[in-house]
Amino acid sequence: FETLPDGTIVYLAIDVRNVDPWGAVVGDALFELSPEGVVREVWNIWDHTDSLPLEHNSAWELGFYPQGKDYSHANAVRYDEGHDSYTISFRNLDTILEIDRETGDHIRQFGRYGDYSLTDGQYIGAPHAAYWTSDDTLLFFTSPRTEDESWAVELKVDDATQTAARTWSYGEGEGQKVLIMGEATRLSGGNTLVNFGSKGILTEVNPQGEVVWRVHMSIGNFPGHTKVLSGFYSDH
Repeated sequence: FETLPDGTIVYLAIDVRNVDPWGAVVGDALFELSPEGVVREVWNIWDHTDSLPLEHNSAWELGFYPQGKDYSHANAVRYDEGHDSYTISFRNLDTILEIDRETGDHIRQFGRYGDYSLTDGQYIGAPHAAYWTSDDTLLFFTSPRTEDESWAVELKVDDATQTAARTWSYGEGEGQKVLIMGEATRLSGGNTLVNFGSKGILTEVNPQGEVVWRVHMSIGNFPGHTKVLSGFYSDH
């Protein structure tokens, strides 16, 4: 979930439907909760199976959801005030989707079911935490299906040609394959905080890919969502 500037809370929720011949299938929906307590459904995957096809995949059999087979597995939503849009990452569909906040219409899709082409190959796999940076680039964490490692990737999007070019990435050659979560956060000075999820590693790297600092979690677990704080203390 995420809290918007006006106090609205936006959140992902599952929507289970019975689908022949598979039985109960778990899809995803996006809702807003206003400060007044009004709930509005912004978007529902079951209205868009034409562009996000319902297809059997190996993740269906993992039993992640006891309610049914795991269709899309939306794992993160981010709001961009400049675009007035939501960006959702779908693990099982290897797809990143941007939708209009007001209408719920699809604006852009990247990945397996993308309508934008990547200029240097298909490497969006099990994406997580995609969002638009202040430079209007798309930054996300990916675990390409054909690779044995995970990366942070930044794309520059060209709407005229419906292409996306990789302008920066980190993780290639590091050999860190993340099975759960993962995140990339652009810091104010231009460095990037890369969260290697289930590997239990946080790394800050500069634009040249040089490590500023790195921490390995020794608590037997891994970091989820990371948030940068301007300071621990206030004047109040």
